[in-house]
Amino acid sequence: MSFSEFFYTYIAIFTPDRLAGLLVVSAAVVVAFALIRRISRMSARQSILLCLAMIYVFCIYFVTVFSRPLESGVAVFRPFESYRAALRYHSLTILEYDLLNVLVLVPLGVLLEEASGQASRQLAKRAVGWITLLGALISLSIEILQYVLKCGVFETDDIIHNTLGAFLAAFVWYHIRRRCRRWNQGSRPT
Repeated sequence: MSFSEFFYTYIAIFTPDRLAGLLVVSAAVVVAFALIRRISRMSARQSILLCLAMIYVFCIYFVTVFSRPLESGVAVFRPFESYRAALRYHSLTILEYDLLNVLVLVPLGVLLEEASGQASRQLAKRAVGWITLLGALISLSIEILQYVLKCGVFETDDIIHNTLGAFLAAFVWYHIRRRCRRWNQGSRPT
């Protein structure tokens, strides 16, 4: 690959708008980590899990917003339109895309649930709801950035699927951890 091909493939996509957005996202991650670290008393393991979660979110933003070519900003506000399109066009590809959207926030849900599970039990019980809300906000912000920066399509289906993935990951991981704790305490799960 020549330098000009490399430049136009990877570097030219960083327009001033995208660089500003990338800086805002980076600053938000750093500020959030500093605030959480200052407000709560986390163990080293929790801090590492939280850092991994923030790095993962940064990677999601990079892949879904900042590394895409410029397009026209389009919005699809009709929920479950992708399922209608899959049925209309007999397309498994659209359904695969929906499944991938569910899977995108699964690692984040697991990392955050594991970090909250190391804290008090009260926090762990409420964590699934907070993780689901965070997944929805992250997904919404991605869709808004894609629309504003004209690098993707704002789709309500993406928000629904991403949120579902964060919820399922946190919910399932919470119950797996709870069963493992019971198992380790001597009462085998039934």
